[in-house]
Amino acid sequence: TLREYLEKGKTFVIPNYQRGYVWGKKPKGNDLDAVSFMLEKSLIPGFNNNTPIFIQGITVTENDKEIILIDGQQRLTTICCLYKYLYLKYPILSHNGIKFDWLETRVNNGREDNDLQEMFTLRTLADLDKISPDTTNKYIQNIKLIAEIFDHEAETKFCIKADSIEQFVKYISNFLYIVVIETEAGLSKTIQIFNTINTAGL
Repeated sequence: TLREYLEKGKTFVIPNYQRGYVWGKKPKGNDLDAVSFMLEKSLIPGFNNNTPIFIQGITVTENDKEIILIDGQQRLTTICCLYKYLYLKYPILSHNGIKFDWLETRVNNGREDNDLQEMFTLRTLADLDKISPDTTNKYIQNIKLIAEIFDHEAETKFCIKADSIEQFVKYISNFLYIVVIETEAGLSKTIQIFNTINTAGL
């Protein structure tokens, strides 16, 4: 479960050979973007039905301090954005051990981490509202997208309200299962594995 990984106290690190965070709202079309799909078709219905859910497998290599994320960046980053949004909307969660700072990115020689850190420094929804709708920060764009989903649908269509938000957070931690492929290979072989997964859909 996600909780079992977070309890290790290690940081998920996105290595510099990865692309950046690209999930986000589609400008046009009727298909749900990946962020909306994860929430509306997976996490929220799973919570309401009290059933475990699985997300597509991730691939990692691990050392004493870090979990190097070879594949799975988009999914786990979106979950991190979700945690951060829930913390902003429901500050009471800050007193109940909600975690959202377990992710680090080294993409683009750390420049992408500046955007991630900007997301982490948000303290209130008012801080979020001050950021331009035209921001290029993908993490903040997706927090705004998650806010739209919760404001327009989660509380009405999916019945997630303030009195059930703690249960929703616990659900994500305890009932979201991740299939993990762990490799002890060196960097060269690790990159081969990463490329195979991304090009062949293996």
